Amino acid sequence: MPMKRRSVLTHTASLAALATLPAGVLAQGRKDSIVLAMTLEPSPGLDPTGGAASSIAEITLYNIYETLTKINPDGSVTPLLAESWEVSPDLTTYTFRLRKGVKFHNGEPFNAQAVKFSFDRAGAEKSTNKDKRTFAALTTRAVDEHTVVVLTKEIDPDFPFLMGQATAVIVEPKSADGNMTKPVGTGPFVLDNWVKGSSISLKKWPGYRNANAIRLNRATFRFIQDPAAQVAAMLAGDVDAFPRITPRSVAQFQGNNRFQVVVSGSRAKTILAINNKKKPFDDVRVRRAVAMAVDRKAVIQGAGDGYGVPIGSHYPPSAPGYVDTTGVTPFNPDRARALLKEAGVTGPLEVTITLPPPPYARQGGEVIASQLAKVGINAKLQNVEWAQWLSNVYGGKN
Repeated sequence: MPMKRRSVLTHTASLAALATLPAGVLAQGRKDSIVLAMTLEPSPGLDPTGGAASSIAEITLYNIYETLTKINPDGSVTPLLAESWEVSPDLTTYTFRLRKGVKFHNGEPFNAQAVKFSFDRAGAEKSTNKDKRTFAALTTRAVDEHTVVVLTKEIDPDFPFLMGQATAVIVEPKSADGNMTKPVGTGPFVLDNWVKGSSISLKKWPGYRNANAIRLNRATFRFIQDPAAQVAAMLAGDVDAFPRITPRSVAQFQGNNRFQVVVSGSRAKTILAINNKKKPFDDVRVRRAVAMAVDRKAVIQGAGDGYGVPIGSHYPPSAPGYVDTTGVTPFNPDRARALLKEAGVTGPLEVTITLPPPPYARQGGEVIASQLAKVGINAKLQNVEWAQWLSNVYGGKN
């Protein structure tokens, strides 16, 4: 029963953009450095092609690494490492003309071979790229140093958008294996320091092709999980902006002229995922019962103080082709009980809900557990750290 969360205060794009545009909650005066706060530390590292955590992309995409295309704040897609592209009449072949004179942080040239390597690597058998299936279906050919042809098996109108996502960053072949701890890209910033559990600092890369346009010399990302500590850091001026502050904390900043509060739509979504390989969840009636036992609006209110909308699918309303499916399994506890009975579930059904650290997850889990109990499902809440959740739940499907 997915829900769409809304970003609060600011939505971090690239540091290059933050250097030239107002960025939500910023200290007074113009500076050449910025301190941003985040709830979660990137895990397992700083390679967005090797981990599913959104925090990896929030720090690295368009800052350390770049992609062939760029997704702008308004959702449009424009050239980045590709100067232009053409699409075949049958809409399955893309020809990218690459930007010339671009280098990786280690001095190696950006070229068609690097693009082919990156896409082949993303779709390889041992790849941990969350879009592995998509890349495995691509055929990439380096025509010359600055021309790449990509063939897709099916028509995909979102393909230029995919090429701008973190899973499609272009990596340097010689250094790719070390990107988790020593990231090498073509972006305007390089990793300066990583204090595990505390912060990550990036510094401006003088070798960037348009370095003079980058007004920030340094950016620090501080990791603050506790909501009270998040508020304290903002009020004390220890951080300049908090892109996704806990919704419950927003009221403390509204009306305070020291801060600018920005509430906007987001492509982020929150779902209650079910392992349908385990009994009794291999029965669709049980899965539907769970969905119909949960009042999405109540979860949004309890977990995010109302900052969100029910979406009923794995796509937010801003996604192309979005269809509102919230009516397929609407909140209906009586029907949920009937479905469980039809599926042969007798007596209380014992389940475990494993929750990562973000407050919306922990608070949302409590609301969901109380609602499931009303239809005969006893949910044990298991709180785990982010790295453990990614490894065991997302990666291990356990």
